[in-house]
Amino acid sequence: MSSNEDFIRKNKVVIIDDDKNTTLHYAAALGNLEEIHKIIGSKQKLDPENYLGWTPLMMAVRNVNGLGVNILLLKGADATIRKINLVRVRFSF
Repeated sequence: MSSNEDFIRKNKVVIIDDDKNTTLHYAAALGNLEEIHKIIGSKQKLDPENYLGWTPLMMAVRNVNGLGVNILLLKGADATIRKINLVRVRFSF
């Protein structure tokens, strides 16, 4: 079992899609501040990684959700995580 899967199992992170995104990934990406506060209040971990290695903080930054970024950072999200799995794609013409 990968370390990310261990983290998810031990910390009861709620995965809601096949890409291993959590409710916090979606709330951060969509700028849903009320949902971000609710999830943080439920003591869910702040830094679960989806299948690409993206955390909710990365999703908030990518989608220019400044208030979500601030909330996540103030609550302890890790801004030093850099692991992003890149997928090589071949194009045939």
